[in-house]
Amino acid sequence: MSALTFAHPLALALAAIALPLLAVLWYFNFKMRDRAKSRYGEERLLAASNLPMRLRQERWILAAWSAAVLLVVIAAADPVLPAAPAVVSNGTLQVVVVIDVSNSMAQEYYRKDMVVPEGGVPAGSFGSCLDMAKQLTINQIMPAIRGNEIGVVGYAGTGFPQAELTTDMESVTWVMRHWMKVKDVPGVGSDYAAGLKQAVDIFDRSSKGDQQRAIVLFSDGGFTGSETALADVMKMLKDRGIRLVIVAVGSPVPMAIPMYDYQNRYVGDFPGDGNVELVKTDEAKLIALAAQADGQYIRLLSGQSLNIDWAHALASNRAVTEYAHVYQIPLAVAALLFAALFLRGVVRSKPRPS
Repeated sequence: MSALTFAHPLALALAAIALPLLAVLWYFNFKMRDRAKSRYGEERLLAASNLPMRLRQERWILAAWSAAVLLVVIAAADPVLPAAPAVVSNGTLQVVVVIDVSNSMAQEYYRKDMVVPEGGVPAGSFGSCLDMAKQLTINQIMPAIRGNEIGVVGYAGTGFPQAELTTDMESVTWVMRHWMKVKDVPGVGSDYAAGLKQAVDIFDRSSKGDQQRAIVLFSDGGFTGSETALADVMKMLKDRGIRLVIVAVGSPVPMAIPMYDYQNRYVGDFPGDGNVELVKTDEAKLIALAAQADGQYIRLLSGQSLNIDWAHALASNRAVTEYAHVYQIPLAVAALLFAALFLRGVVRSKPRPS
């Protein structure tokens, strides 16, 4: 973690002026108070009701004033701590997330990895590949590219644009949580060529042409589309300079697909040709697809987090680091010190025993 830095470090130079000036003012204030006591008070009566004034004994007051002033100077310099390293600069990136919503994405390979809702893991559908893809998009991809545009496409037998490019992450989050479910897209099968084509169309509908563009494809590798259509869309990505990031989801070993009724109660596993259908991730296809597009391949296994370095790399030298401003802390401590100094006279001093 990087050390504390200052947004306005030149303001710290004020301490070189303020602290010596404070010491001079405090010294003259002490002398004036001491002279006033001697001039206008009777020494015997003052000694009975007040502690004697000693320069050495009041040095803690100078120390408190100096600390308070120094804290104000530090607050003026605006101390900051790194909050989100390598966050992409606003307006430099457009991302379309393409997610498989075919039947195989209902396998609950990530059941133990998902964020557990209040009340514990539900008895119904939970932790599917689709759930994980949506959670990672909302919790990791969106924060990494905030201030930039994101769109969403779901695909099964066909592709369906579920969110056009927008900077409104809250709206996209709502769409993904409520409108993106397994088998909600028309068609049978899993055609990521159709999903990628819809993503390209979303980019083409955007009037902006100077941003970096990327497609993030969540898939378990199943492909039922046309190889010719896939080759065509790969050419589109190359011609338009669109970066392809493939996130392979799903179990590396054959796994059943659970089924639930309309009340979200488990009723058995999905049958295939009369028997329970077992599915696993077809990594070979996805690796070949990433190589064909000169893109990035990421395998998301249970217990792992998503690598989003691609977002930072796309921004190149336009990537920035966002900071958390912590000037409130020294300012609050300074306010407490000032309050204590101004109120110290409320408590009446007691004379020392003779």
